[in-house]
Amino acid sequence: MFRHLKLIDGSSDKFWQIETKGNSHTVTYGRNGTDGQSKTKAFDSDETCLKDAEKLIAEKIKKVIRMMACRSSLPQRKKELPNPSKLLPMNTLNLFVRQILMV
Repeated sequence: MFRHLKLIDGSSDKFWQIETKGNSHTVTYGRNGTDGQSKTKAFDSDETCLKDAEKLIAEKIKKVIRMMACRSSLPQRKKELPNPSKLLPMNTLNLFVRQILMV
């Protein structure tokens, strides 16, 4: 079995993969575009290895779902332009800047 997951979000650009061979599996993770880091784990049987691999995949997917659910519950910020009628007139703004510079 082989499973490859990618997370590309904001400044994150990561991958996580698992590959089973017989009674062992290798987990590789890191930044996309790199070889990443690998860890191999051996088990008593092929079935135990597959069970552990499936458990790790389920945990990883659950973590991503939780992360996405938290982000969707955050209030979205709207980038609003200031209302031109609420801006200070230019001569008032100049006077304000001069007062700050004199202090």
